[in-house]
Amino acid sequence: MKMLKKLFAVLLCAVTMMSFTVTAGAVSSQDGFLYERIDNSNVMEIVGIDPDGELADAQNLVIPYTIRGLSVIQIGNSAFIDNKNVQNIALTSSILQIGDSAMYGMKALKQITLPQNLTVLGEKAFSYCSSLKTVDFKTKKLLQIKEFTFYGCTALNNVVLPDCLFEIGEYAFSQCMSLDKIYIPSSVSIIADNSFYSTRNGFTIYGESGTPAHIYALNNHIPFVDLKGKYTAALSDRISEIAYWLNYADTSLYTEETFNALSLAYENAVAVKENFFSVQSEVDTALSELNTKIKCQYHLNIPKLL
Repeated sequence: MKMLKKLFAVLLCAVTMMSFTVTAGAVSSQDGFLYERIDNSNVMEIVGIDPDGELADAQNLVIPYTIRGLSVIQIGNSAFIDNKNVQNIALTSSILQIGDSAMYGMKALKQITLPQNLTVLGEKAFSYCSSLKTVDFKTKKLLQIKEFTFYGCTALNNVVLPDCLFEIGEYAFSQCMSLDKIYIPSSVSIIADNSFYSTRNGFTIYGESGTPAHIYALNNHIPFVDLKGKYTAALSDRISEIAYWLNYADTSLYTEETFNALSLAYENAVAVKENFFSVQSEVDTALSELNTKIKCQYHLNIPKLL
């Protein structure tokens, strides 16, 4: 009897281990995701959402770091194509690639953060994501925005491209009718002629004078703002000083009018400082306004502010 029990335990263990084996090219399901091994490697890609799983109608997705003990490094081609429910996708730092058309036509998707280790962003990856307003490029390794990547993202607003980028492909930001401002770093050497075809009136490129972005703007009659030499250190220092004072000052010593005026100038200065697209004249104006309001506070007792 003991022998039979031991044999049964061994068989059960073997069956359990077999059920967790992931065969390359075989699509499996776990926690609502469809996934498969990439070639014969020990890494995974997400290839979709299980239509019968717990995420079938989900509005928020969190991509796992691992599945079955193997790292998830890729969102496969057409993985979430035409999904109408998902509004937010949290991508982990383990994601290295987003495949072609991976999020094509996700009309409810509102924002996406591209993780720091992302190296490949496929063609049409976000095409026709009509609610996509914010793309945060945290990636430090992405070299290319390929053809049609953000084509038809009609809600996309201000975009700051990463300093690692080298190329912007054909129609990459075309038909982005809400695109108002984009920062193109000096690292970008190649910009396709039609990258920004049919964007909104007043669309403006920000960058540094003399760079390919500047030349592209001139050749295509697009307004250009030079950010080279933008200096915010003085504004940052003043903001820090006033923040300290606002927290510790005895407000009973000041009139409500002057205190509120300084508070308002402070809030505006913070907004200018944190806005990537603020130009030097806006920085200087915000600093001047702060200094003017400070002079109205007759009882300030912080020497650095006087």
